[in-house]
Amino acid sequence: MEMENRKHPATRFKIIEGYEDSSHTIQAYTGGSKNDLGVSAGIAIFLDNNLTATLKYRLNGRCTSNQAEQMAIQKEFEYIQYTKSGENQY
Repeated sequence: MEMENRKHPATRFKIIEGYEDSSHTIQAYTGGSKNDLGVSAGIAIFLDNNLTATLKYRLNGRCTSNQAEQMAIQKEFEYIQYTKSGENQY
């Protein structure tokens, strides 16, 4: 298959977790970066299109931007899991 005919993963997959008694949607955006100032990761979480949390992390300078992104994804899932289980503090 030629590259121009391939779809970006964001257009192919949509993960929806639904419960019959819930009409809420959660959207989470993650990012990881490395530059001369250091390595960091960030998360923005939206509930029903309202920003509900921003999380920021500074990593060891030996980490890569890929590792920062992976950590942000892990922390995003942990945050959503804890808040859905009734924990209000993270």
